[in-house]
Amino acid sequence: MSFSLLRRGVCQHACSALVSFSLLLSNGASVRGEQPASTNTRIFVEGFGSKPQAEELKSELIRELRKRKDVNVAESRAAANMILSGEAEVYVRSYMSLYARAGTSVRHGSPIYGGYASVELKNSSGEVVWSYLATLHEGSKDASHELSKDIVKHLVASLSNANEKK
Repeated sequence: MSFSLLRRGVCQHACSALVSFSLLLSNGASVRGEQPASTNTRIFVEGFGSKPQAEELKSELIRELRKRKDVNVAESRAAANMILSGEAEVYVRSYMSLYARAGTSVRHGSPIYGGYASVELKNSSGEVVWSYLATLHEGSKDASHELSKDIVKHLVASLSNANEKK
């Protein structure tokens, strides 16, 4: 009976040592109540060229970034530590109608978009730290929204991977 109590005590001490060791390896962020490094990322979104839907893409990107808790959107370039910029082009590939006899004319169908957005994330010294080419999939109906969701998904994943490696 005393052997099982001794074994239980050794297991409890080993578990508490393992927990404290893992907290020590994580730089004590959870112990001191500090925010993870990814929440300190302040991104300023620049324009995406002079194409007609560039401003709409910029506003959609800002909206998608603001939904995320691990990234902050900066209001000015001076307040940011990262700059997101790039080029984008969105165009109408064709029109789709629910009626076979209507054909693919503008009058009878809804537009199907095609296009791309090439983005770069630069640090405060102007070095490119991340880049991505987002393309629209077949049958896209809301181009700016789909491009911005794809960009933000890959951007946040890349930032979290970079923070895990630190």
